Amino acid sequence: MAIKTQEKVRCDECDEEGAIGNMYKVELWDRPFDESPRIAYFHKKIPAKLKGESPYKWHESCDELIYERGDFNYFVCTGCERIVCEQNPSNGWQVQYRTIGGKQFCLKCYREEILENGVGREGFEEGHLEGMFFNSGNPEPLEAGYVVDERVHNKRVVDGKEVCKIALDYIDNGQKVIIGYESMAIGGLEGYVTLFHKEAK
Repeated sequence: MAIKTQEKVRCDECDEEGAIGNMYKVELWDRPFDESPRIAYFHKKIPAKLKGESPYKWHESCDELIYERGDFNYFVCTGCERIVCEQNPSNGWQVQYRTIGGKQFCLKCYREEILENGVGREGFEEGHLEGMFFNSGNPEPLEAGYVVDERVHNKRVVDGKEVCKIALDYIDNGQKVIIGYESMAIGGLEGYVTLFHKEAK
């Protein structure tokens, strides 16, 4: 059955109602591992009563603002091209993307990348423990053929330099490396991690 163009829906950005025919219908992924997107509607033209107000006065349509909300921005994933929320709306602190070569990838695409190729050495050289949370027990790296380094198995880390050095040693010896987060403080300054490695082929 065709949707009536005068059916009213609420804009996901400004919360004002409008005729569905005057709205963009957009698939939003609030979490990259969700099985299906959330359908949202946005005014094609910002309502006149909002047009003079900040931040609406600098934009043509309401959907433009989802990329610059501050907290809970959305971004277009370089890998899968889905529109994904940068922070997990279920908890507010979990960052749902990683930046590789200046481009944003959602955690689902990032997981696929590191399971295939390991984490790049650049972050380790800068003292950053690049990685992510996997499912409980870290089955994904194990199923992909990685093994645990027992020196860095659920290890408490305050200063990541020691772990970064171990990771770089593996990479320099022809290995792929993944860092699995076990638990991390907000901001990622300290926590517990596990290091996985396997031969690069």
